[in-house]
Amino acid sequence: MTTPIPTCPRCASTNVSRHMTPDPIFKEENRYTPIREHGYRCTACTLLEDCFDNEDRYEAYRQRWNDPIPEFNFAEYRAGQEARMKIDDERERAYTWPNDESPSHRVSTRELRAASLVEHREFERHAASPTDYSSYYYGFPVGEEFTAACLADPDNNAPRWDYARWLRSIGTDAALGTAGFIEGQLIVAESRRADPRANVLDQFGPPVFWPRDHPDADPRRLSPGVATYHDAGGRGLGESMDELFAAGLAVSPEFYRGFIEHVAMKAARFLEIADELFSRAPIRHLTLTYCKGTNHDDLGLYKALLDSPYLERIRSLCLPVSLVENPFTVLNHLTDADLALLADSTRVRDLRYLEFQDHRRLTIKGLEALALSPNLLALSAVKHDLYRYSYPGTSISFGNLGRRRRELDCRALPVYAEQLEARHG
Repeated sequence: MTTPIPTCPRCASTNVSRHMTPDPIFKEENRYTPIREHGYRCTACTLLEDCFDNEDRYEAYRQRWNDPIPEFNFAEYRAGQEARMKIDDERERAYTWPNDESPSHRVSTRELRAASLVEHREFERHAASPTDYSSYYYGFPVGEEFTAACLADPDNNAPRWDYARWLRSIGTDAALGTAGFIEGQLIVAESRRADPRANVLDQFGPPVFWPRDHPDADPRRLSPGVATYHDAGGRGLGESMDELFAAGLAVSPEFYRGFIEHVAMKAARFLEIADELFSRAPIRHLTLTYCKGTNHDDLGLYKALLDSPYLERIRSLCLPVSLVENPFTVLNHLTDADLALLADSTRVRDLRYLEFQDHRRLTIKGLEALALSPNLLALSAVKHDLYRYSYPGTSISFGNLGRRRRELDCRALPVYAEQLEARHG
């Protein structure tokens, strides 16, 4: 199909340019802008016309300039969507580092990241008005000895309580807010460990947390697994992880017991920067993608991962398959043989929780290897849920409407558990 070339309706010249296009260009694609102004200018006869796209004459106006509004059927619309999703998947799998096209717009190296952290902490120490409520996140006091104690013993709550008490002794808004956040998450974690059904909301009070009218006083933001990096405002050890996130080396940070304990990253990157990662945050929960490489055929990478001593620090491990927003992305492609290798690894002896999200190739054979493994005696929960994906609605004109969503299809483990119980008691 030949794309029409805009033509001047007065002199028939094709030296036509659009004008009044928002600058920068990407604003034109903002779907939340309800009304846009479109214009054409002919450089030959200087004819200039414009029209809002909500006017009745808009379609006739576009046709007069030989620039009709494109119409797509469902198949064309869907094909365009799929093409974009495939491009996104290819770009993600091909992303490497150091990369001068990273979100930070510069090459990321260990030396630069270390220097940036030192610079950031120096800035915090010398912030102009650390007690000014308007500059709440500035002047954050960094106690290296306390953070080092938390990193050295990540399973112990005592160093975290000590850190919170020290922050309270500083007395600035930034220090008190950070102390309250750490204390709140510690209370939630300890209460839920004692009783998973405990109502921890009743335990929140002004002596521990901020004033009730403070924007961060909502106790739901302190819940483990709910408080994300942005909710916490980079408190605790958050600032130490900034460079890893900016370079695209890790994503999905979550705070547990006041500190970043969960990140998601590619398996190859974990092997490359594990020592740096654990020197910056007490990571205990990990989501790994591409455990067998971006093409899911690198068994050597998978074996190296299972032999990494840093895996011994992990308490929960998630190995997902699918992304909700992109059906063409496959994050992991594990088989029963891969689960057998995991079961044979001596590096997973401290795992408490293991999740195989959406792995449809796994059978009872792989789960049996896990159940009989002498290396997984501490494992208390395994999750193997399968999902179905759909859209909220469809339209004959525009195809699928809304974001793709995920719903639980089935849980395979209850069936497997009965069979394994019958076999092994």
